[in-house]
Amino acid sequence: MYLKSIEIQGFKSFANKILFEFHNGITGIVGPNGSGKSNVADAVRWVLGEQRSRQLRGGTMQDVIFAGTELRKPQGFAYVAITLDNADHKLPIEYDEVTVSRRLYRSGESEYKINGTSCRLKDINELFYDTGIGKEGYSIIGQGQIDKILSGKPEERRELFDEAAGIVAMRHTRENCITASIDNLKFIRGAYLGEHVVIIGRVTYVGNTSMEVRVDTYVEDKQGMRRPINRAYLTMVALDENDHPIQVPGLIIETEEQIGEWEAAQKRREMRELRRKEGF
Repeated sequence: MYLKSIEIQGFKSFANKILFEFHNGITGIVGPNGSGKSNVADAVRWVLGEQRSRQLRGGTMQDVIFAGTELRKPQGFAYVAITLDNADHKLPIEYDEVTVSRRLYRSGESEYKINGTSCRLKDINELFYDTGIGKEGYSIIGQGQIDKILSGKPEERRELFDEAAGIVAMRHTRENCITASIDNLKFIRGAYLGEHVVIIGRVTYVGNTSMEVRVDTYVEDKQGMRRPINRAYLTMVALDENDHPIQVPGLIIETEEQIGEWEAAQKRREMRELRRKEGF
């Protein structure tokens, strides 16, 4: 599977319809500062369902619609479509070519389509489950994301944990999930330029509508040696289409390590409940 094309119209700086075509392999998009390179990456994130305008470097979602210039009128909508070669059928759909599109009007109305057929955002999320692709996937590394780990504020680092835990939780539940709580944002050492940052998450405990996700952060040197710099535990809650909590699937526990993690998660849950009752 690989990206074949991106079609953009009325999205950010792209007032006119433009088509980027790619081939199997590595492609670079080059240009001077302010030419719109980052907007191409934003377009991919947006068409895959990004709902947070901040992640698209905007104030509101309406900011993605071309706002006009002294010589050009504003556009009434933003449109992005990406086409993927699916000959290997890594996407669970019968087509050898898959086109996902999103359109947003200034009125606030929006629509999603898969191969020209209207669909829900949930359908797009489910299409890309287990592929590493998606609005939350680290197949898209946005401008400034590396700095969030190297020199970011605690709240910026938390966003990375939220995203990593969200990916793990959605893969487990096949539903949208939100962060209810997080334990431990203290780093035992920093990450430096030249080091790779590796974030690994897994489900350690499930309740009725919530689950705990353990997120480990490592730095990896050029020889492939990894050193841990942080371990965080996030409580995630699964939501239905109406944002109501729903039951989550069970978790298979087989090893002594998994049993130990489950028991430790229960103790953390009891401590959180105690702090909640005490008003913390």
